[in-house]
Amino acid sequence: RDGTARLFYNNDNEAINHVFKNETNWELRPLSDMIDLLGRCITAQKNETIRAMYDGGELELVTPYTRFVHDSRVWSRKTAEERQSVISSYYSYKPPVSQTTTAFNISSRAGRKPGKSAARGTTTTRKKKS
Repeated sequence: RDGTARLFYNNDNEAINHVFKNETNWELRPLSDMIDLLGRCITAQKNETIRAMYDGGELELVTPYTRFVHDSRVWSRKTAEERQSVISSYYSYKPPVSQTTTAFNISSRAGRKPGKSAARGTTTTRKKKS
């Protein structure tokens, strides 16, 4: 690692566009070349993800995927089948979706000053006609 922050967030579309432009030297390429390039990028990304599972690469798994992180010594002792099982579990894992709870039983008058009966409204004062 080069001393930069471990967590780096970027717009995914911009990141893949940047990879494509660098790999093609900013030149137009046939669609078949772009498909091959995309395949290589996907393979590289999967390899980096697997390295992150044993803290061996530049990427880091974040919560809730940290359940798949293993110590490098433990990972090296796993058989190929055990590693494949962990990798398959990682790719099939769906984190729980947090849902907003609205049933807090909070009074509709909560947050108002005592004795205040209504929210502040606007009033119109008309000038008398002279």
